[in-house]
Amino acid sequence: MFIPILKFRQSEMRAIEKVVDMLSDEIVPLFEVFKDTHKIRYEIDDATGEFKTKVSEKGRKIRIKAVPNDNDINTLDLINDTVNGKKAFIDFLRINENKYKNYDANIAAMGLKLRNFDYYKKRVMEVSNFSNFIPVISIQNAFNNNLKKMENLYEELCKTNESVAVRVTVDSYEQYIPLLRALRESDYILFDIEETNLKGLRYEIKEFIEKAFVAKLIILNSPRPRDFYNKDFEESGKTNLIRTDVIESFKELGFSGFGDYCGCKDVLPSSGIAIKGAALSLLYNFADNAFWVNTNKNTSLGVKGYNDIKPKVMAQKSYLDPDDSCLAYKILSNVNSGVYATWVEVCIVRYISQLYKNQTSWN
Repeated sequence: MFIPILKFRQSEMRAIEKVVDMLSDEIVPLFEVFKDTHKIRYEIDDATGEFKTKVSEKGRKIRIKAVPNDNDINTLDLINDTVNGKKAFIDFLRINENKYKNYDANIAAMGLKLRNFDYYKKRVMEVSNFSNFIPVISIQNAFNNNLKKMENLYEELCKTNESVAVRVTVDSYEQYIPLLRALRESDYILFDIEETNLKGLRYEIKEFIEKAFVAKLIILNSPRPRDFYNKDFEESGKTNLIRTDVIESFKELGFSGFGDYCGCKDVLPSSGIAIKGAALSLLYNFADNAFWVNTNKNTSLGVKGYNDIKPKVMAQKSYLDPDDSCLAYKILSNVNSGVYATWVEVCIVRYISQLYKNQTSWN
């Protein structure tokens, strides 16, 4: 099994829409949900029962949007529509401020609220309303995860969910072994090594596997370090800055699947719109088990740097897309040079497409 991990950003949701036909029991996305979306409502005039209106800057009469409330939340519905009713893991992301830096607290307000266990439990239980979703209980040392509370949450989820996942880190799982041993064969243990190099964890992984848990074991990792910026990548060619060894090693290590961020960093959105910074393209190629990179290191150009990047990527098409079947290249053929979000979408679409196309080689 391959689990693409996504942060519920617009570019990531667009990418999943592009590859939705590739999703299956063997390719199942995991959404880290740290913000909510809401249905749009409009204010009603109590006296007339009509919509309230105002005049826009362009002089048109428009309806006044109502302030959203909890009853308007449609986050899980939106995800369900995006995956077209297919299987997905839902992980409500409690934001660990030791891990995530320089994020927009307004955008991530819900993720901060999730640090309250009662609220976290309420939101996780909502996942049970969707038969195709697998709820994730996420355990981190940064939070006071009372074992009994976690066991009770798992037991409640089992009443209405065929499968439940428990996500642990290398340094958090040992005190929760009683919970992990209680998991069923249909459940999942997501063993998250985060940014740690696989080579440095051989002993810890061996020790974990030897616990002989009944649930399916999936190794998650974040191969692209947070502190590497676009400008740090090579100008062109295969990069060594994104590790891909888990793809080759997960079976040998004793796992039945793996998951990662599809070439993206494990970060939360920052404030504002990025207008400066190095333009970067990343296209994974399974035959090399590596990402092909092109970088415009002139950070002052910002997104204009993609005017230089796109021709270089297209010049690599004969090698990276010899049969003209790549969805990522089809996206690029319909844009001028794109913005940062465009290239995030391209990166994710290419990565999932390559693993889908070659799944008999890794699965």
